[in-house]
Amino acid sequence: MKSKLKYIGIGAFVGIVLVLGVAATATDFRMGRTMEILVNMVREISDSYVDVTDADKLLRDAADGMTSGLDAYTYFLDEKDLEGFEVLTTGRYAGIGSGIRQRGDTTIFAEPYKGFPADRAGIRIGDAIVEIDGKSAIGIGTDKVSEMLRGDVGSVANITFKCLADGTIRKVDIRREMIVRSGVVYSAMLNDTTGYINHADFTDNVSADFRAALEAIIASGATRVIIDERSNGGGILQEAVKILSLFLPVGTEVVEMRGRIESESRTFYTELEPIGEHLDLVVLINEGTASSSEIVAGALQDHHRATLMGAPSFGKGSVQTVIKVDNEHMLKLTTAHYFTPSGRSIQAKGIEPDILVDDGRDILRVREANLQRHLETPANGDVKKEALPEETSSSSSQTQEKTPAMPDEPKTEKLRVKPVRFEFGGEKDFQLQQALNQLKGLPVLLARENTENEGEK
Repeated sequence: MKSKLKYIGIGAFVGIVLVLGVAATATDFRMGRTMEILVNMVREISDSYVDVTDADKLLRDAADGMTSGLDAYTYFLDEKDLEGFEVLTTGRYAGIGSGIRQRGDTTIFAEPYKGFPADRAGIRIGDAIVEIDGKSAIGIGTDKVSEMLRGDVGSVANITFKCLADGTIRKVDIRREMIVRSGVVYSAMLNDTTGYINHADFTDNVSADFRAALEAIIASGATRVIIDERSNGGGILQEAVKILSLFLPVGTEVVEMRGRIESESRTFYTELEPIGEHLDLVVLINEGTASSSEIVAGALQDHHRATLMGAPSFGKGSVQTVIKVDNEHMLKLTTAHYFTPSGRSIQAKGIEPDILVDDGRDILRVREANLQRHLETPANGDVKKEALPEETSSSSSQTQEKTPAMPDEPKTEKLRVKPVRFEFGGEKDFQLQQALNQLKGLPVLLARENTENEGEK
């Protein structure tokens, strides 16, 4: 009876459209007809399919089918998905406190967070996860492993892993805690005048942590700052605008959103008084720099406020809106493209650094354009606004003049060493060392050239 009532309701909807007619369009008629067909199918499957069907699964399959022909960032969220979505926006979750990544069929610990349960248990970067609570973690992918590592606060995860250092198999019991980790992973003075901020995400209120880190290094005497946005996958756009407000004058345009409907089109401007207008800036980017981090890098580049160094960015130039469809489900929907202040779209193109620096790592570099369901660059994505005036307070252009090595110059020096495994911000971070050279006015080495065909060891 319930399904029939739904069916009648949809028929009534079509009838109302037909009767009112006044505001109805061809799209309205097609929408009504599509909804009627969909409900008819659900009714027939529920009533007549050879096996008993689950209504929630039918809904999920239908929703996944509807979004499967759209871009990769549009999808349906149920209660289970919402937990992961909350982690992305707040940075809070119950777990053991470590980043993970895939290597072949194995999931490895990519970054045990200092001071958190995984770190305290002796887990180190590169250790391979074998089992979690007696279940194999081989060949199941990082999403499933992540789900298995999380749980209620206070619950225990029994983890079997293979140590990278000596190949031994170890078992540990780790009590899960609420993991709250700032998107500002690390900040410090690299020398008497140069500060460094390693920025990992754009979770809620990360701009306050970024401001505190910037204030601390300014108080320590920094006149030059390296902002590390490598492998920063983005997050909340408003946090990017607040971070840009630290370096650009009040009222400066930093990003424009252009959607199909007027409510999704908007231009964002800085609103707070800057505290770092006087600083010389270098921003490090790579193939993992995406979305909000590309907004930061693109705005600073367009306003001639920083020199960008590293590798071309990921190229995610679209905006998603989360829409509540009922009390338990949401739709994450791509609603706009974003454009840098000069009018550039970086969708499926990425941002080109001012100075291309190859770190010599032999890895697979995946970008937006490699995704099967990526959006193409908008038709007007190459249309530039009038050239933006150079900021006289920035030494980006001045620093550039002091740098003899540029990507297209034939007399570039190259460092001939084997590829090494390193942590961003560490002593062996080749791109960071070249950023320091750039700020000091020393020659920049554009590539660490591999002398042997070997990967990470």
